[in-house]
Amino acid sequence: MPQRCLLERRETPITSPFDETALPAVVKALDAVQYPGYPQNGSQFISNEQTILERLGLWKNNQEPPHAYKSVGQALYQGLGPEGQGALAAVRNYTIADRSPTNYVLRFPAGRSTRRSNAS
Repeated sequence: MPQRCLLERRETPITSPFDETALPAVVKALDAVQYPGYPQNGSQFISNEQTILERLGLWKNNQEPPHAYKSVGQALYQGLGPEGQGALAAVRNYTIADRSPTNYVLRFPAGRSTRRSNAS
């Protein structure tokens, strides 16, 4: 596949794995673990946020488990569906063969994604 085709702008629908109530807590949690010295430093979570994150498997023993970012990434990947997953695989495979670096920028425009309730 020619490079030009792979590097063109692509838009694919995503089914959000997080409802509108959970999403702010998930983003805050991903941000918090980047602070040096977390969990003593960085964002602190109120009980409502802890409850949301616990329900999603992203809170245990008063902090995020070490795998939280992987769980969120996997949920987003599943939300991309076959079309989005195929686009990621095509770019990944091309750049491996070409030995070139890859950067992904995922944008989630308001009102353009399909949202579903997270019933775990």
